[in-house]
Amino acid sequence: MLLVAMLLLSGGVLADRLGRTRVFLAGATVFTLASVLCAAAPSPGWLIAGRALQGSGAAALSPASPALLAAAHPVPQDRVKAIGLWAGLSGIGLAAGPVAGGVLVDAFGRPAIFLVNVPIGAVLLVAALYVLTESRDPAAPAIDLPCAALSVLGVGALSFGLIEGGSRGRTSPVTLAAFAAVEQRAPAPILPPRLFRRRLFTVSSTAMAVVGFALTMSPLAGAAVQSVGTHESGLASGVISTTRQIGAVLGVAVLGAVVRTRQSGGASFEAALSSAFVAAGAVTLAGAVVTGLWLWTRRGAGAASCPTPPHVPRR
Repeated sequence: MLLVAMLLLSGGVLADRLGRTRVFLAGATVFTLASVLCAAAPSPGWLIAGRALQGSGAAALSPASPALLAAAHPVPQDRVKAIGLWAGLSGIGLAAGPVAGGVLVDAFGRPAIFLVNVPIGAVLLVAALYVLTESRDPAAPAIDLPCAALSVLGVGALSFGLIEGGSRGRTSPVTLAAFAAVEQRAPAPILPPRLFRRRLFTVSSTAMAVVGFALTMSPLAGAAVQSVGTHESGLASGVISTTRQIGAVLGVAVLGAVVRTRQSGGASFEAALSSAFVAAGAVTLAGAVVTGLWLWTRRGAGAASCPTPPHVPRR
C-alpha cells in the first residue's frame, strides 16, 4: 500500500509522456512476475520484496487503465460509457477480491492468492498486445526529476506517518512543502495547478482523500478523468489514484484509532469494531452529502453567471 501510494502520480505522468500502452504493459508484466516471486518466496524477506515489486507494477497499471479508455473513446458519450463500465467492474473487483482470496487460502494455501494472478496477467498481456493502440501526449514536456522525486518522498512520508499512527513520518509536511515550492518555480510542473481549476476534478480528488476507505469511489475516479482533456488523462488518473490511496491509508488509521480508543475504555473488540464501522458509515455519508452539495452549489452559481439571451418576439 505504501509503495503504491508513493508511485501512482509518477505512473500517471510517465503514461502521458512515454505512452499509455507501454506503461500499462510494463506494469502488467512487473505485477505478474512479482506474483510468481511472492508465491515462491522462501522467507518473509523475499515475500516483502515481491510485494514491493507488485506495488511498483500496480502503480504503473492503475493510472494507465482509465487513461487508455479516455484516449480510445474521443467521443464524450462513448467515453462516459467506457469509464462507467470500468468503474463498475473495479468496484466489483474490490468487493470480491478479499472473499475470493480467503477461499483460495483456505483451499490451496497462501501461494494460491499470488499464483491466480499469473494466468490472468498472461491473458491480459496477450490481449493488450493485439487490442491496445499506443497513445501519448505529444506536447508533454520532459519530466521534472526534482519534482517527481519530492512527490514520491512527500506522499510516501505522509502515508507512512498515517500507517504508523503519527509516531513517524513527521517529515511529510516539510517534504510536501518543498514539492509545492519547487513546482511553483518549475517551467513544466508535473502537477499543473490548472487541473484543480476544474470543479469536478477538484471535488472528486477531495472526496477520494476523505472517504476513499469506503471503496465505493470508482465512479468519482471516472468523473475526474472525464473532466480533463484526453492528453492529460494519465496525469489526472495518477492524481485521483494517489488521493484514493491516501484516503484508504487515512481510513485504516482512523478506524484503528477508534478501535484502540474504545478498547482502552473497557469495550470488547467486537463493540470497538462496531463503533469503527459506524464511524466509517457516518464519514462516508457526510462526505457524499458534502460532495453533492459542493457540485450542486457550484453548478447553480455557474448557471446564474451565464447571461440570459434577450427575448425575441415571434412574428
